[in-house]
Amino acid sequence: MELLGKCICMGACLCGSALFAVTLYAVNDWANYINKYKFKEVSALEEP
Repeated sequence: MELLGKCICMGACLCGSALFAVTLYAVNDWANYINKYKFKEVSALEEP
């Protein structure tokens, strides 16, 4: 029973960290996209 609890806890920890890593990557990717888009918009506005 104790082993099962440890397995569940370990699985939850691994799943949680994987989910966190994926979320972090997605947010970072999205932020890069937004920055590129804003940069394009700004450079387009600056050009005469």
